[in-house]
Amino acid sequence: MQKKLIFLAIVVLLLSAVWYSSTNPSLSVTPLTLNAVTLKQPSDITTYTMNVKYPQVDGVTENRTESELNEAVKSVVLKIVESFKSSTSQNVDSVFGPEAKSELMIDYEVGRATSRVVSIQFKVLENYPGMAHPNNYNVVFNYDVSTQSNIALSQLFKPESNYLQTLSDMAKKDLLTQQKENPDASLFVDEGASPKEGNLQLFILSKDALVLLFNPATVAPDYFGTMNVSIPYEDFKDSLSPDFSFLL
Repeated sequence: MQKKLIFLAIVVLLLSAVWYSSTNPSLSVTPLTLNAVTLKQPSDITTYTMNVKYPQVDGVTENRTESELNEAVKSVVLKIVESFKSSTSQNVDSVFGPEAKSELMIDYEVGRATSRVVSIQFKVLENYPGMAHPNNYNVVFNYDVSTQSNIALSQLFKPESNYLQTLSDMAKKDLLTQQKENPDASLFVDEGASPKEGNLQLFILSKDALVLLFNPATVAPDYFGTMNVSIPYEDFKDSLSPDFSFLL
C-alpha cells in the first residue's frame, strides 16, 4: 500500500511539473545559434556593388520550423535587394560615366534569439550616383517561433492598454534627453514620436527591453543617424500580454 502511495505521489508531481512548465513558457525557452551568411554578388554585374549579410538560425527542435524561419529571414533581405536593384536600373544615367556604381550594404544586430522569439535589426545603406549622401534606414524582423508568424507591436500588449501613448511618452522623454544640445529637438520629437502606430513600428526585442528604433531624420536631424530608445519590460509589465510574459 505504501509503495502505491509513493508511486501515485511521484506521478502527481510529474504531472504538476509538466502543467507548470506549459503554463509558464519562460521555463522552456532555450537560446538559438545564429550563423552569419553573405549574399554573393553576381560576377557579371558592373552597375552596382553589394555587401549583404544576414543570419541563419540553428537549434530549432523541428527541422521544418527552422527551415521556415530561415526562409522568412532570408526573404526580408531579398526584398531589400530586389528593391535596390530596381532603383539601380532606374538611376543609370550616362552623365555619371561608366565607372559610376550604386552601392548596397546590409548588416544586422540580433536582439533575442530563442525557441520562442527571434528579433533582428537590419541596418541598410543605399547609395546611388548623384546622391549627396547615402540613404540609411532600418528594417526589423520580429518572429514568433511557436506560431511561425511575425510579431506586431500591438500583440505585445493587453487589448485594453493604451500602449501607444505609454510608449510615446517614454520615448519622447528619452529622445529629448539624448538631444539636450539640440535647440530644435522638440520639433522633431513631438511629431516623430507621437502616439501613432506608424511612428513606433520599428522595434526589436532585446534580452531585457523593448527597443524602439527611429530612422534618420524622423526624430532628430539627419546627422544624428538612427536613434533608439530602450524601455525595460519591467516598466510596462502590467500592460504586457500574457502571451509574451516570457519576456520578463
